[in-house]
Amino acid sequence: MIIGYMLVGAITGLLSSVIALLSGASFWLALGLYALGGSTAMILLPAILMMTIKGGPPSSGAPCHCDNTPAHIFGSSRAFSA
Repeated sequence: MIIGYMLVGAITGLLSSVIALLSGASFWLALGLYALGGSTAMILLPAILMMTIKGGPPSSGAPCHCDNTPAHIFGSSRAFSA
């Protein structure tokens, strides 16, 4: 999963830097956008996953759901029973 986040971050940063270079920005701005875009994607993707699947961070007052079983994710204990 971490490798996927890194790949998405690298592709996002690369796209932002290429778009900046094609629109006439300097090399240094494109390099900064590469770092900013990649870092932002690598921070936001796990945060969105944590908020949607696990029900929020434990400090939010929501109960901590520490199992990632398919029944928990889809909300039914009978969804995957035999």
